[in-house]
Amino acid sequence: PAPPTEPLPKLNVTDFSTYLDCPFRFYLKKILKLQPLDLHRSELNHRDFGNLTHLVLEDFFLTPAVHSPEPELISQAFHDLLSTRLHQIYGQSRSIPLIIQEDSLRRRLEWWSHLEAEQRRHGWTLLHVEQPISTDEQPFLLNSLEIRGTIDRIEQHPDDGIRVLDFKTKAKPTPVAKAHLRNFKRHEDPDKTPDHFQVQTGKRPQRWSNLQVPLYLISLAQKFPDQTLTAGYVALGNTKDNVHLDLWSNLDPTLLASARTCAECIITSIHQNQFWPPNEAPQYDDFAPLFLSHPHAAFNPINLNKKTS
Repeated sequence: PAPPTEPLPKLNVTDFSTYLDCPFRFYLKKILKLQPLDLHRSELNHRDFGNLTHLVLEDFFLTPAVHSPEPELISQAFHDLLSTRLHQIYGQSRSIPLIIQEDSLRRRLEWWSHLEAEQRRHGWTLLHVEQPISTDEQPFLLNSLEIRGTIDRIEQHPDDGIRVLDFKTKAKPTPVAKAHLRNFKRHEDPDKTPDHFQVQTGKRPQRWSNLQVPLYLISLAQKFPDQTLTAGYVALGNTKDNVHLDLWSNLDPTLLASARTCAECIITSIHQNQFWPPNEAPQYDDFAPLFLSHPHAAFNPINLNKKTS
């Protein structure tokens, strides 16, 4: 593979997790812009299901029910908004798998409506939905590179400040802290892992696997300098028990500083064309068909693991 001819103009907050998982797969996805092709889809994939959910939640912000403490009103609003979106996107005739997925999403939103109403009763109000963290007027820069992302929801409380919520639609969503920090796997050596990938949260070091939520809070610090900032996930899982509010209770200034350092060092590595070695056991692998028996057998990394001037 040839080295990049032009620097990346920007990064998304989700791109850091791709680099943390595997620098080479980051190169394939972000530099070469490769993506897998699925010719046999007859239902929503995970991304489509999540996108549809986010559209309904965004539409909800514009309804009178957004201020209601009554779960019945909120549930009816979700029901109507989902029906409208499905008709706009798919029309009247829908496949059996899509109908099953529609029913699943309706149940999840019904369960969430009770927790949504509870948040209104506790004093939380919706401030923004689908809020960009970087704009032309106020760009969010790290190491002079613009970092982009969209916060699902920003809420405000008269006593507790600002809260960032990210909605997750996996069947059993991973807790927010575990989605960002994980223990080292058996084949991983902390001594051979860059220091900026690591953070000491207890007796053993952990490593960053995602920087999304910390970067959201870092970007908002300049917009809400005098407010307490908290963050977490809204888990919209496939059972009632898997629909809940999951706040990151120990996301303190030390962790935020570590996340910022990690992001800045990754940007430096990208500028230096550091895209090797590949992860031998990534969590997901869209590029396995390219690798033959192993990436080392398929690629000469001469341009991907050295600094260039």
